[in-house]
Amino acid sequence: MRYVNNNDITVDGAGVGLSADSDIENEKLNYELNVWYNSKIGTITFTQWKSSKRYDDIKKKVNPIEIDGKKVFKYEDYVEIELDKKSKVENYIWEENGSYCEASITEGNGNTDEIAKAFVNSKSID
Repeated sequence: MRYVNNNDITVDGAGVGLSADSDIENEKLNYELNVWYNSKIGTITFTQWKSSKRYDDIKKKVNPIEIDGKKVFKYEDYVEIELDKKSKVENYIWEENGSYCEASITEGNGNTDEIAKAFVNSKSID
C-alpha cells in the first residue's frame, strides 16, 4: 500500500487479486495490488504488479514524461460513470524496483501531474 501525504486524499479500500494477464489454465498466476482513494472529486486508484506486459504495451504507444527524474508514461482513457456519460481518467505508469505501478486519476481533481508526483515519490508501507 502507498502512503500519500495529502489531506485531500484518503484511502477508501484495498485488495489483492489475479491480474488480467494470468494464465490460469497453465497455472501461471500474476497478482496485483489495488488501492482506492477518495479525493475531492471522484477517485484515484493505485495499482502495483510484477508482470511487465501492460507496461511494455503502454511504452510502445506513449511517449514518456519525467517526474522527479523517473520515466513515467502518461495516457488518458474514459470510463463510463452513468449510462451515456463518461469521465476522463489520466493514467501514469512507471517501473519501480522490478514492479510496475499505475496511478489513475479521474478528471476534476486538479493538477493530475502533481497528484501523480506524490505517488511516484511515495514509499511502500511494509
